[in-house]
Amino acid sequence: MTVIKNNIFDLTPFDSNSSSSEIISKILVRENLSIEKIISFGSPKIDNWYDQIFDEWVILLKGASSLEFENNEIIDLIEGDYLFIPAHKKHRVIKISEDQPCFWLAIHGELTD
Repeated sequence: MTVIKNNIFDLTPFDSNSSSSEIISKILVRENLSIEKIISFGSPKIDNWYDQIFDEWVILLKGASSLEFENNEIIDLIEGDYLFIPAHKKHRVIKISEDQPCFWLAIHGELTD
């Protein structure tokens, strides 16, 4: 297996003219495990609810954001804040930094006891 070096804050393939407000790059994918780098920018598409089949642990590395959950709970996040979101807990991004992209690291997988 080859050693691969990268930088979490690299903006490639960032395209500020993109119609999407999010770029998701897979960093590592294994059985029952996925690590993703997510860059959010511009205005979030608040009609996009996430209903994921796996648990998610996510940390906001750069920027500020607000997440809304289907029970109308809103959680504001700043750099360094992280969350554990159980599988099928519907949520969406409703606010992101206006002055810079948000950089997230998300880990998806199944919890085992």
